[in-house]
Order: sequence, then structure tokens, then C-alpha cells
Amino acid sequence: MDAVQTGLLHSAWAPLAAAALWMIVAGLMPAIRSQRRCRTAVMALTAAGVPILGWLTYACGPAVGVLGFALGLAMLLAQPLARLRTRRPA
Repeated sequence: MDAVQTGLLHSAWAPLAAAALWMIVAGLMPAIRSQRRCRTAVMALTAAGVPILGWLTYACGPAVGVLGFALGLAMLLAQPLARLRTRRPA
């Protein structure tokens, strides 16, 4: 049996697990100290996250897709925005 017949691609658990793994990797991104490496990591996370977001939206519906988009955006922008806030003189 292939994956389509078993329902793996249409199951809601597989894209949720992929999105959770993506969130874990995005949460570990601040451990990278170099600015260049951080940009590379953001680009890689974005490239990996777009298909995962599409899969999540397809399997779980548009409401879950929008929620996943908002959470992913918050994960990616949290560190750069925090760095910008600390660099500005008061």
C-alpha cells in the first residue's frame, strides 16, 4: 500500500507533527550567535516552512493554516525584533 491509500498524506497528525518539529527548530534558532548564520537559518526555515504550512492548511483547514502562519511568523520575527529594540538608544 502506498501513502495515499493508507491516508498518511490526508491524516491531520502528520502535518501537525511536521509543524511542531519546525517550531522546535525555530525555537532553537536563537542559539546561533552569528548574524549571517541567523539570516541563513531564517531563509532555510522559511523555505521548509512554506510547504509544511501548505500541507497543514490542506489537511486541517484554513483556520488551522492561518493559526500556523501566525505562530510561524511570530517565531521567525521574535529574535530580530528583540535585537532591534535593544539596539535603540533610549
